[in-house]
Formats: sequence, structure tokens, C-alpha cells
Amino acid sequence: MALSEIKATEIEENGGLMVAEVKGFTVLVKGSKYRGFAATFSVLWDDEGGSDAHIEMDTYEAIGDTIKELKEEIMYTIKDMDHTAGQISKMARKLDFTGEYSELLERVGL
Repeated sequence: MALSEIKATEIEENGGLMVAEVKGFTVLVKGSKYRGFAATFSVLWDDEGGSDAHIEMDTYEAIGDTIKELKEEIMYTIKDMDHTAGQISKMARKLDFTGEYSELLERVGL
């Protein structure tokens, strides 16, 4: 699912939650058109699909009063990240690491 498929009606039909993949990041969107929307990011890195190995992007979040604002914030946030999803996946796979992004950076010495 891409950024263009994130829609308020879809989120509300799914109990206020929606998961989308944007530029390699798994984006969890929560909220409603009455309360606003928030998105958190993670990177799933198990190519084999045999586990839920992932990195939580603990220092990043996007917030918007409307879906349009949220989408703009998601793109801005992804562009502002120091690493791409592919780079994060590669670092995590090399260390066989699952956890928070900030801890991954500590382990690789960044």
C-alpha cells in the first residue's frame, strides 16, 4: 500500500488504524478526522518472511490534523531521516538486531 492509499475512510473503517508501506518503511497510521492523525515508522528487515524482525523508528513521528497534512508530514519525515529503509535494514540484518533505531545506531557506532 502506498502513500496515496492512506485515506480517512479506510482508517475509520479499520477501527482507527491503518498500515501502509511508504519508501520501504512500514507506516502505522492512527486517528480519525475528528481527532487528527499520527503515524509511526518501522522497518521490517527479514527477507525470508519467517519472523517479524524489525526496527522501530523511535525518534520519528508524523502528525496532521487532516490526511493531506499527515501525508505531507510523512514524506517530510522520511526525507529528514538520516538513513533510508534499505540502509537501516542492512545494518539490522548485519547485526541480527531487532529493536529501536536509536539503539541500532549506538551498536553500529553512529
